[in-house]
Amino acid sequence: MHFLYNPDPDGIDNVLFSIGTGNLPQTLCGVVSKSGRTKENRDGILEAESAYKEPGLEFDRHAVAGTSHDSELDTLAVNNGWTRRFPMWDYVGGRTSELSAVGLLPAALQGIDIDAFLARAPLPRTNAESGRKCQFCRPNGPDLAQFR
Repeated sequence: MHFLYNPDPDGIDNVLFSIGTGNLPQTLCGVVSKSGRTKENRDGILEAESAYKEPGLEFDRHAVAGTSHDSELDTLAVNNGWTRRFPMWDYVGGRTSELSAVGLLPAALQGIDIDAFLARAPLPRTNAESGRKCQFCRPNGPDLAQFR
């Protein structure tokens, strides 16, 4: 698993080079951003798109998004026919939220048993800030079907 966490195009290119053009056909590119408005995410998407296009691959068939509903990233993913979108609720704290799509998707892709992981995690039934019922939480934990 590789991460394009560096907004510098050279840093992104180094990661893409380490993956190798030959591995891109079986490589999934996950973009995580609540809003999709940050330049760093947009630059990363453009660099990744370019890397996929070079050997004649369709980036959209290899791209998934973890983002808020109707965000700029969500709109981009819908308009371009990305493979999948995973919900990130507004009250979830962004890229450090291991118990949301931010952390569970990469964990599932690595083969980590997310059912067992979440079984040991205390999940609130309401959002502490807003008092709203937590959409992610279910009586027996989150709906994990989205990660399978």
